[in-house]
Amino acid sequence: IAAPSWLSFIRSIEVDRAADRLHWQLQKAKSEAKRDRATWEVLIRQSPEGIQYSINHDDAQPVWQNMPFENAEIDFGNTTFFFDRRKRAYRMQFNWLGVSNGRLGRVTVMHKQSNIKRCVIVSTLLGSMRTSKEKRGRCD
Repeated sequence: IAAPSWLSFIRSIEVDRAADRLHWQLQKAKSEAKRDRATWEVLIRQSPEGIQYSINHDDAQPVWQNMPFENAEIDFGNTTFFFDRRKRAYRMQFNWLGVSNGRLGRVTVMHKQSNIKRCVIVSTLLGSMRTSKEKRGRCD
Protein backbone atom coordinates (compact mmCIF):
# COMPACT_ATOMS: atom_id res chain seq x y z
CA ILE A 1 0.00 0.00 0.00
CA ALA A 2 2.82 2.43 0.81
CA ALA A 3 4.98 1.56 -2.23
CA PRO A 4 3.35 3.97 -4.73
CA SER A 5 3.58 6.93 -2.37
CA TRP A 6 7.17 6.00 -1.46
CA LEU A 7 8.13 5.87 -5.16
CA SER A 8 6.48 9.24 -5.74
CA PHE A 9 8.40 10.67 -2.78
CA ILE A 10 11.76 9.33 -4.06
CA ARG A 11 11.06 10.61 -7.59
CA SER A 12 10.10 14.01 -6.24
CA ILE A 13 13.35 14.26 -4.27
CA GLU A 14 15.42 13.33 -7.32
CA VAL A 15 13.76 16.02 -9.47
CA ASP A 16 14.07 18.57 -6.63
CA ARG A 17 17.80 17.85 -6.35
CA ALA A 18 18.30 18.15 -10.13
CA ALA A 19 16.52 21.52 -10.18
CA ASP A 20 18.51 22.68 -7.16
CA ARG A 21 21.76 21.71 -8.88
CA LEU A 22 20.82 23.76 -11.96
CA HIS A 23 19.80 26.70 -9.77
CA TRP A 24 23.16 26.52 -8.02
CA GLN A 25 25.01 26.44 -11.37
CA LEU A 26 23.15 29.56 -12.51
CA GLN A 27 24.03 31.32 -9.26
CA LYS A 28 27.66 30.30 -9.69
CA ALA A 29 27.81 31.70 -13.24
CA LYS A 30 26.29 34.98 -12.04
CA SER A 31 28.88 35.22 -9.28
CA GLU A 32 31.77 34.39 -11.63
CA ALA A 33 30.59 37.06 -14.09
CA LYS A 34 30.67 39.74 -11.39
CA ARG A 35 34.01 38.56 -10.03
CA ASP A 36 35.74 38.44 -13.43
CA ARG A 37 33.86 41.42 -14.91
CA ALA A 38 33.11 39.31 -17.97
CA THR A 39 30.16 37.52 -19.54
CA TRP A 40 29.66 34.02 -18.22
CA GLU A 41 27.10 31.47 -19.34
CA VAL A 42 25.48 28.26 -18.23
CA LEU A 43 24.76 25.73 -20.97
CA ILE A 44 22.30 22.90 -20.35
CA ARG A 45 21.60 19.98 -22.65
CA GLN A 46 20.10 16.52 -22.67
CA SER A 47 22.44 13.71 -23.69
CA PRO A 48 22.05 9.93 -23.67
CA GLU A 49 23.84 9.96 -20.28
CA GLY A 50 21.31 12.43 -18.85
CA ILE A 51 21.34 16.16 -18.22
CA GLN A 52 24.68 17.85 -18.78
CA TYR A 53 25.75 21.40 -17.93
CA SER A 54 28.73 23.64 -18.51
CA ILE A 55 29.71 26.93 -16.86
CA ASN A 56 32.20 29.01 -18.83
CA HIS A 57 33.05 32.38 -20.36
CA ASP A 58 30.78 33.07 -23.30
CA ASP A 59 33.68 32.73 -25.76
CA ALA A 60 35.15 29.53 -24.27
CA GLN A 61 34.50 25.95 -25.33
CA PRO A 62 32.03 24.15 -23.04
CA VAL A 63 33.34 21.62 -20.55
CA TRP A 64 30.37 19.29 -20.05
CA GLN A 65 29.60 17.76 -16.68
CA ASN A 66 27.00 15.06 -16.07
CA MET A 67 24.35 15.53 -13.43
CA PRO A 68 24.22 12.54 -11.07
CA PHE A 69 20.45 12.13 -11.41
CA GLU A 70 19.86 9.45 -14.00
CA ASN A 71 16.06 9.66 -13.98
CA ALA A 72 15.85 13.43 -14.46
CA GLU A 73 15.53 14.92 -17.93
CA ILE A 74 14.81 18.28 -19.54
CA ASP A 75 11.19 18.99 -20.44
CA PHE A 76 11.77 20.63 -23.81
CA GLY A 77 8.16 21.79 -24.20
CA ASN A 78 8.31 23.90 -21.04
CA THR A 79 11.89 25.17 -21.22
CA THR A 80 12.15 28.76 -22.45
CA PHE A 81 15.87 29.53 -22.14
CA PHE A 82 17.52 30.60 -25.39
CA PHE A 83 18.56 27.58 -27.46
CA ASP A 84 22.04 28.09 -28.90
CA ARG A 85 22.06 26.09 -32.15
CA ARG A 86 25.83 26.31 -32.52
CA LYS A 87 26.46 24.79 -29.08
CA ARG A 88 23.28 22.65 -29.24
CA ALA A 89 22.27 23.61 -25.70
CA TYR A 90 20.01 25.90 -23.72
CA ARG A 91 21.89 28.98 -22.60
CA MET A 92 21.62 31.64 -19.90
CA GLN A 93 24.22 34.41 -19.86
CA PHE A 94 25.14 36.91 -17.16
CA ASN A 95 27.13 40.05 -17.93
CA TRP A 96 29.84 41.67 -15.81
CA LEU A 97 27.21 43.20 -13.51
CA GLY A 98 25.62 39.81 -12.84
CA VAL A 99 22.61 40.86 -14.88
CA SER A 100 20.79 38.52 -17.25
CA ASN A 101 22.12 39.19 -20.72
CA GLY A 102 18.83 40.23 -22.29
CA ARG A 103 16.80 37.05 -22.02
CA LEU A 104 14.64 35.67 -19.23
CA GLY A 105 13.23 32.18 -19.04
CA ARG A 106 13.13 28.86 -17.30
CA VAL A 107 14.47 25.36 -17.57
CA THR A 108 12.07 22.59 -16.60
CA VAL A 109 13.30 19.30 -15.21
CA MET A 110 11.03 16.25 -15.05
CA HIS A 111 11.23 12.64 -13.95
CA LYS A 112 11.41 10.09 -16.76
CA GLN A 113 8.85 7.75 -15.20
CA SER A 114 6.31 10.22 -13.80
CA ASN A 115 4.85 13.66 -14.38
CA ILE A 116 6.79 15.34 -11.55
CA LYS A 117 8.29 18.62 -12.78
CA ARG A 118 10.39 21.39 -11.25
CA CYS A 119 11.48 24.67 -12.84
CA VAL A 120 14.41 26.98 -12.37
CA ILE A 121 13.32 30.46 -13.37
CA VAL A 122 15.38 33.56 -14.16
CA SER A 123 12.60 36.07 -13.58
CA THR A 124 14.10 39.56 -13.87
CA LEU A 125 16.77 41.27 -15.94
CA LEU A 126 18.66 41.85 -12.70
CA GLY A 127 19.19 38.08 -12.61
CA SER A 128 16.75 37.11 -9.87
CA MET A 129 16.35 33.33 -9.78
CA ARG A 130 14.02 30.90 -8.06
CA THR A 131 12.79 27.34 -8.24
CA SER A 132 9.17 26.35 -8.59
CA LYS A 133 7.00 23.25 -8.58
CA GLU A 134 4.57 22.65 -11.40
CA LYS A 135 0.99 23.47 -10.44
CA ARG A 136 -1.92 22.99 -12.80
CA GLY A 137 0.42 22.34 -15.70
CA ARG A 138 2.52 25.49 -15.19
CA CYS A 139 5.65 26.57 -13.39
CA ASP A 140 5.20 30.13 -12.17
